[in-house]
Amino acid sequence: MKVFTQSGFTMKSIIASVAISAGLILSSVAQAEPESPAKALPSAPEVSAVELAYKKELAFLQAQKQNLQGRLTRLLQDTNDKFTWRK
Repeated sequence: MKVFTQSGFTMKSIIASVAISAGLILSSVAQAEPESPAKALPSAPEVSAVELAYKKELAFLQAQKQNLQGRLTRLLQDTNDKFTWRK
């Protein structure tokens, strides 16, 4: 797990950067026209930049949770292996 220790990286600044980038991408995609109507894909519902940033953050946090749960399980198993209870 990589931790940023520089003062310029905060969760708010990262989310803001993602939201701005997503907005720029969505606006450039919206301006592009398909080559021909036959090749055009059905349009997906528009997603706001904030919603996109939220979904990315949620996916990141769910992955972190899964990683931490796995680490906890391994640590508990290691602890049980080291300290066997004697009757």
